[in-house]
Amino acid sequence: MAPSSAPLPGTYVDVAVGSLSGCGLDAAGATSCWSDNPDATYYGADAPPALSFAQFDLAGWGGCGVSADNELACWGMPQYFDGSDPTVPPEGDFVQTDVGSGDHACALTTGGQILCWGSDYGGKSTPPL
Repeated sequence: MAPSSAPLPGTYVDVAVGSLSGCGLDAAGATSCWSDNPDATYYGADAPPALSFAQFDLAGWGGCGVSADNELACWGMPQYFDGSDPTVPPEGDFVQTDVGSGDHACALTTGGQILCWGSDYGGKSTPPL
């Protein structure tokens, strides 16, 4: 869904804000997003996919979310100078995600493992074992 200029009326169970947009998550897992530039979907980037999310996080140009069936999806974050693409998360079953500054993200698997992807500048996508 393209963002509006303010949160849509409704009841939400989660909220996340990035530097350029915000999104609320309703009880059905649908996102409602807003931005100061509602005519451009995330400044030309992809909007959140039409999944039923259980949890999500935003940063900068986009974000990542974990669906109700533990699928991980990311949107809106551009490929960076080092060739990394933070919109391509690892495969697996996940329970939580956290988006860094917008060029990398990490997620917690259902087995308790931390996986990170995107830019590894400064080791930020290489969690300790």
